[in-house]
Amino acid sequence: MIDPLTKAANPNELQFDIPFTQYLLPDGRTRRATFSVIGKTAVDAKAVLDKGLRFECEILTTSEVSLTVFDPETEEDIAIEIVANGPGVPDAVDRLVESAVSYERKE
Repeated sequence: MIDPLTKAANPNELQFDIPFTQYLLPDGRTRRATFSVIGKTAVDAKAVLDKGLRFECEILTTSEVSLTVFDPETEEDIAIEIVANGPGVPDAVDRLVESAVSYERKE
C-alpha cells in the first residue's frame, strides 16, 4: 500500500488530503470531500484516521461550516469546530485535528 502522506524533503512540507464525508442540504445526502493539510497537521490527521475515526462536515443553514470528528464505535462526535465559511476554515481544520489526535476510547 502506498503511504498517503506525500513525501517531502522538509517534514513541514508533508501533505495529506483529509477525506471528509460532507452532508448536503436539504436532505443530508452525502458526498466525499477532501481538505489538504501540511506538516504536523498532515501527520496527525493520518493518525486520527488510523484510529478508525471519521472526518465529517456540513454547511449549516446559517452559512457556517460544521467540522467534526466522529467515532463510529461510540457513535459520538469527539471533536467539533463551527466556523464562518471562508478564510477561517483552514485554521479550524487544524484545530479539529489537534483536538482529535489525542482522543482515546474509554474501555
